Amino acid sequence: MQDIAPRMSHSQRATYVSERLKKLSPKKRDGVVRSIDAMFQFNGGISAEEREKLIATLQKQKFFSIAQDGRVTYM
Repeated sequence: MQDIAPRMSHSQRATYVSERLKKLSPKKRDGVVRSIDAMFQFNGGISAEEREKLIATLQKQKFFSIAQDGRVTYM
């Protein structure tokens, strides 16, 4: 993680990701994961651990929920 990712706090990253996911609105968890990876691909990438933290944060903020079968529901 070089460029943009390290300069952002976790909450800034969550906002950055949520704004873009709102436009993309992937329907499955795999799509969410791929979308987040793509957002950071030109900035050195994002670790799997950080990506999972972002997903958990967005769920806590009630941005979306992810069902057991992987379906994403936006609030």
